[in-house]
Amino acid sequence: MAVNKIIYNGETLVDLTSDTVTADDLAAGVTATGADGKPLVGLLPKVTIDAELSLFSTNPVQNKTITAALSNLNIDIATNDEIDNALNVAGSGDLPTTGGIVPIAMGGTGATTTAGARTNLGVSATADFANVAFSGAYDDLTGKPAIPSRTSDLANNSGYITSSALSGYVKSVNGAAPDSSGNVTISVSGGGSSGGGNYTLPTASSSTLGGVKVGSGLTINTSGVLSADVTASTLTAYAKITDLSAVAKTGSYNDLTNKPTIPAAYTLPNATSSTLGGVKVGSNISVSNGTISIAKSNVTSALGYTPATTNNASFTGTTMVQTLTVSSVLNIPGGSIWIE
Repeated sequence: MAVNKIIYNGETLVDLTSDTVTADDLAAGVTATGADGKPLVGLLPKVTIDAELSLFSTNPVQNKTITAALSNLNIDIATNDEIDNALNVAGSGDLPTTGGIVPIAMGGTGATTTAGARTNLGVSATADFANVAFSGAYDDLTGKPAIPSRTSDLANNSGYITSSALSGYVKSVNGAAPDSSGNVTISVSGGGSSGGGNYTLPTASSSTLGGVKVGSGLTINTSGVLSADVTASTLTAYAKITDLSAVAKTGSYNDLTNKPTIPAAYTLPNATSSTLGGVKVGSNISVSNGTISIAKSNVTSALGYTPATTNNASFTGTTMVQTLTVSSVLNIPGGSIWIE
């Protein structure tokens, strides 16, 4: 258990409650006790302080080492009066024409005029520069060159051939492309005694330039002109447009002749005592798969009661009878029937 305060016989011997030390305040490895009475171990890395100046070390340097190094330098530090004079001269625009020249080494310009000061210091006034010196923008340049936006703006001094100049020229002959001089060389094989080659003309196709033969329906004259032989004799297998009926052009049923008689649409009449026709299924009638039937439940529902199913039936209670037909063979004394 951590202890941060010890009181003995009413007297406080140890009190750490107000301590503010933390592990971040102590060098690495250094131990202490915190305000809560728990031990602390320092986290700060140890720092090495150099005793001499170095071009490579990143450690801090002792103050006395820096002071000793500065004392060995030959530095001519301007006096307060020299500094004040340089500041006054620099802020007055053109320097006085007589006397008062402040050397550059002492913070002055070494000149008596603004132009001379600029020369000595190697600087120029802002107004001496063009706008582009500060903006760096192409648009702030003057005398900009004209940059062509189309090839037609350029001079064709190299003699490049345009597409219009190639009109009428071939790209290849039987797969042989022209050389740099525009000549096409065709290789042939074989040859006769005269030294000439035997050329075999290929058969013409959709992809090959070649020879064809004159077939039927075509004629060719002595000049090699091929024509279609269109005469009455060659057109016997074809129909004239004027010989076609109207339906051949329109395809309409109405343009047909000798059309069949089509009866009008049939309407089923309502059934009556004298007309065979259609009926609808009413109440207390059953229909299944197109078959009409009357069941016991339909009769009972239509009558409103359940009739007797046997002769000499005994009835008790009150029974409602809509119609009672009495056979003539019955002997009804007094003309009344009583049912008890």
